[in-house]
Amino acid sequence: MPPNAPRYSRSFLAGLLLALAAVAFSSRIFAEERSPVAVVERLENGLSMIISKHLVLVTDLPISAEITDLSTMFDSAMQQWGDAFGIPMESWIDSRAHVCLIVDRQRFIDLKYISSEVPSFREGYQFQDRLFMLEQPSAYYRRHLLLHEGTHWFLWKFVGGNGPPWFSEGTCELMSTHQWSENGLDRQLKLDWIPPDRESVPYWGRLKRIRDAIASKTAPSLDRILQYSDTAHRTDEPYAWSWAAIIFFTRNVRYQNDLKEVFLPNLKSHIGSEYKLNQDFKDRLRDRWNEVQAEWTTFINELEYGYSPEHSMPEIKLREQLPLSDKRTFSIQSNRGWQSTGVRVSKGDRISSLASGRVVVRKEKPLANDVCSNSQDWESEPQGVTLQYNNGFPIGKLLAVILPSEDQIAESNTTIPLLPIGVGKKLEWTADMSGILLMKLNEPSSELFDNAGEYSITLSPATDNE
Repeated sequence: MPPNAPRYSRSFLAGLLLALAAVAFSSRIFAEERSPVAVVERLENGLSMIISKHLVLVTDLPISAEITDLSTMFDSAMQQWGDAFGIPMESWIDSRAHVCLIVDRQRFIDLKYISSEVPSFREGYQFQDRLFMLEQPSAYYRRHLLLHEGTHWFLWKFVGGNGPPWFSEGTCELMSTHQWSENGLDRQLKLDWIPPDRESVPYWGRLKRIRDAIASKTAPSLDRILQYSDTAHRTDEPYAWSWAAIIFFTRNVRYQNDLKEVFLPNLKSHIGSEYKLNQDFKDRLRDRWNEVQAEWTTFINELEYGYSPEHSMPEIKLREQLPLSDKRTFSIQSNRGWQSTGVRVSKGDRISSLASGRVVVRKEKPLANDVCSNSQDWESEPQGVTLQYNNGFPIGKLLAVILPSEDQIAESNTTIPLLPIGVGKKLEWTADMSGILLMKLNEPSSELFDNAGEYSITLSPATDNE
């Protein structure tokens, strides 16, 4: 028990001793079996206790499968936390966190589970080996909150610290956004998961907040997110943006090693000076920071349910972008998100685009056991396929967008929204702003995986004679 732990009531201690005796009896099962074992005890004070290999949970909720599953899930998360943060199993295999899952906060205060050294908290809080969480409106978000506070605990106990707010809360959001699937007695947990749809994560709401802020032009810039203060996360929005920033850096192969090498080895040594890690990180990326901001703007404008970093994480090399002084021909891949055309435009430039090619935008699978099924792939040319629409355009249609110049991005304290236009086979248009011209095939990021082929595009300055 930590030196600052609260003084528990006698009934709690009695229940704890009984439950720990049961755990000691089955410790060999915990050590040798892959599936965790939970012991449930009813305490004299009317609360219930569930004990597993890595968790002691006390709650005033009725015991149900959803509640006992929390310990099973927590035990499964330990290995994934260890792998994610590079902590060997021998360091955490015998460790256990204590959590209070609370409906009636005052009851836990009266019973001395919540001591005066635990500050008031909105949903959850981690204090040393103790985690506190209020009951949530969905089973998903209850698990999410436990994993979030559990990640804080794992970082504190085994890595040595949590780091600056955006990194700390973003990492905990990354490792708590999860998939929990059941197949009989086999329960599978996947952390660091981008949900495919809203129905998979009831009451989570992170992506809705991001999309709403972009639409209202209030989305914070990347620099603002990295400067979040210790009090920023008193509302939900900073959690969403911190999660998005961590997704961006951890899933981007150009920056993921920089993030890992600056933060994880130095969390403990920078306790009290966490914000210096932000500056060290930016200093390490100093020569690439304009590209980081350009790619962030592109990334966050496309981030949505089912986002696939493998197919949609942008790569924009600013030094390779040149003015459109003559014809330029290039290809746009059908299985990638926004791609740079290599063209830098100025406001007022007139642009002529001509596109050709045929791509596969959907691979239809034949029905199981139906040898006569005539499945047919969906094919598209640059004008798109009107059988289905996405964001107001037919899927497969060639789109273009102007990414603001690096000066515009650097000077803005908000993330600038990108407004695509439908290009299709042929179009002449006038650039309404200066920046870098990006193109892509219109389809959600989650649907790019089965695409095949490319469009060939020729860009040239439009003239009055054309």
